[in-house]
Amino acid sequence: MIVLHLPSWFPHEEKPLDGNFILRQIATVAPDTTSIIVHHTEQPFDQECAKMIDDRIIFRPIFTQRGTSKFQMLRAYDYEVEKIIKKYGKPDLIHLHVALPLGVVALWLSYRYHIPLIVSEHWSIYQPQNRSQLSLGQRLQLRQVYRRASLLTTVSENLHQAICATVRSARKVPYAGVSNVVDTQIFTLGDSTSNHKKKQILHVSTLDNKAKNIMGILRVVEQLSHIRSDFELNIIHDLRNEAVEQYIEDKKLGDYIHLLGKKTELEVAQNIQQSDFMLQFSNYENQPCVLLESFCCGKPILATTVGGIPEIANENNSILVASQDEKQLLEQMIKMLDTCHNYDAERIRQEAIEHYAQAVIGKKILACYQQVTRQA
Repeated sequence: MIVLHLPSWFPHEEKPLDGNFILRQIATVAPDTTSIIVHHTEQPFDQECAKMIDDRIIFRPIFTQRGTSKFQMLRAYDYEVEKIIKKYGKPDLIHLHVALPLGVVALWLSYRYHIPLIVSEHWSIYQPQNRSQLSLGQRLQLRQVYRRASLLTTVSENLHQAICATVRSARKVPYAGVSNVVDTQIFTLGDSTSNHKKKQILHVSTLDNKAKNIMGILRVVEQLSHIRSDFELNIIHDLRNEAVEQYIEDKKLGDYIHLLGKKTELEVAQNIQQSDFMLQFSNYENQPCVLLESFCCGKPILATTVGGIPEIANENNSILVASQDEKQLLEQMIKMLDTCHNYDAERIRQEAIEHYAQAVIGKKILACYQQVTRQA
């Protein structure tokens, strides 16, 4: 089976997390399909994520210049697909990862070459607090994409419902839930022993306050520092946030909060293994990969009841709080600090492997492909 993958998001040096989870999903089906990625770029690829594109995946980059028109982009993709067909044969499926901005390209290729279209969506734009940002033109494009789609997959039922509430044509598209993927060979239990004298809390994000409410976390940590001193918050982040740095300095929180900067995937895993629990205080989410990675390392999470997070959480692996409720977060941080060692790490990991391991997700995606090709 030949699958043409069109990722709207792709990791690059400025944003190394921009669609890395898409590459992980593609990699799960690469052993069982001829997986061909076509993606245009103006910027160098992130070297860490480039490692995901191994010999099992055929990568056909299209190098463009800033200011390239949509028509020129369409022609570039069309020309590249013509070359692919000559070399590998006509694709059996087009898999569009995130409907915009490549929806127009996927539609054209699907119609021209009579190839079924599958859409996998990850974008939080459909969430109620964000959907007003969609322009009329974007809504029209989404309507056409979902009219053409033979199948829609999302990482959570919450996101599926948000899409259907935003784009009416999506309600008639057959649906399958396919979670994000975790490399369970990297994200493991690790060494159970710890040299840390204080409890280790870990937060991993882009420090985007609108989505992640990082300032809310800082305010709660400041309050917590007046109550107890047996903890440290370590923050892994790809981008700097001057407001965050200034707050830590002004409130003299340097003994409690450590900004660790960018880390490789292996380093993220090591930091999770050395932590006591993962902290997220997001205003909106779909299905954060870092929470799944925490589970695979046997670590519990403290997070908010937004998006798809309640779908992955249970009493064995999580404590959830309402978004923006800083009083509740403070209370539950105290509880988690006191009880984090009572969680069964092996049970947390085993449950996570059953849902998020590469082989599990690969089978789900492959079943989606087989379903669509049988109907074509």
